[in-house]
Amino acid sequence: MKMCRGLSGVPTSTTTALLIAPDRALAQQFLDTLPQTRAFQVLADLKSYPPAQTLEIRARQLRPNVVLLDLASDLAAAVDLIKAITALEPPVHVVGLHSSNDSQAILQSLRAGAVEFLHAPFEPNTQREAVNRLRRMIVTEQAATSAGVPAQTSSPPASPPSGPRSMIQSEAAITSRLC
Repeated sequence: MKMCRGLSGVPTSTTTALLIAPDRALAQQFLDTLPQTRAFQVLADLKSYPPAQTLEIRARQLRPNVVLLDLASDLAAAVDLIKAITALEPPVHVVGLHSSNDSQAILQSLRAGAVEFLHAPFEPNTQREAVNRLRRMIVTEQAATSAGVPAQTSSPPASPPSGPRSMIQSEAAITSRLC
């Protein structure tokens, strides 16, 4: 997280992000909500899925906290990118973006290492809740890293489970036990 000045002049933390969205309509729909939510500061907007090496270079240059990744265009390619992103150092979290609340996309992205999932119409309150969970994870990782404890890059949210995301996590846990 970067520190910047909020509207009141008081420093606030911003969750910086790299947006990767081949579906430009989805990307625009998400970007249109950012002035309302101020949830993410998008540092760069990639219009196609990059090769892993290019992604690694961009992540080193920009040092985002999160990658906002379009899952709707090509789920298999997105899952491969999630695996590459979660292997980066320092850790970068993945937030999956989709045009609908697609349970298959959610399960596959969470299994690959994504920590959040947002879907159209990208409700402002849902975004704020996701960002708050991400910030808690990032702060915890930064504290652990400064204390010499290795950071966990795919930990569950710090808040108690509730809502559709926890149902999906429960379904994923049950499914993984059955497989």
